[in-house]
Amino acid sequence: MALGQNVTVDELRGQIMDTVSSEWQYFDAPPTWVLTSNRDFSIEMLNRLDSDERRRDQPDWASIFPNETTHRNSIRVQYRGVPFEQKDVFQLDEFRATIVIPARDPDPTAGEPERYLTPFEKRISEIMSGDHLDGYWQGLDVRVE
Repeated sequence: MALGQNVTVDELRGQIMDTVSSEWQYFDAPPTWVLTSNRDFSIEMLNRLDSDERRRDQPDWASIFPNETTHRNSIRVQYRGVPFEQKDVFQLDEFRATIVIPARDPDPTAGEPERYLTPFEKRISEIMSGDHLDGYWQGLDVRVE
């Protein structure tokens, strides 16, 4: 994408969807993931609350994780330092997994989980969690649509 070119949020999401987790590098101060193949993209953990305020009970949909340590936080997805998405997340399993908090479907189809993520929300969850989510997606009580 050329500098000064008008870029839509859908195009930015598409660029991130086309990446693999190994292309993202994690920096811990402040907690940020940067796309190594295009450093214009980053995901930043906001840490707006202190640790005690962020602590939560493990949600039912995430009961597959062996450790119940759960913290609520927020992230910003940025392009060239400008946020284009902000999401609330749960940091689960002693901070090994970070997942966008799924939305709740008020009228789910019979047999389907009531909570869901968009494909983009799933992708940024995978990026923030590295390979830790492999094997957990099938057991989460969350659908992707």
